[in-house]
Amino acid sequence: MTRTLRNIYLHFEGLVAEYQWHGSRMIPVASIMQYLEYRATPTP
Repeated sequence: MTRTLRNIYLHFEGLVAEYQWHGSRMIPVASIMQYLEYRATPTP
């Protein structure tokens, strides 16, 4: 039981670390896309 919980916890930790790594790499792309969308929308 304890071993299974530990494996699940380690797996979850790995997923979180991977998500954070991908997330930090995606931030510039997201901000650029947002900027382009903002520029594309006509101003009233």
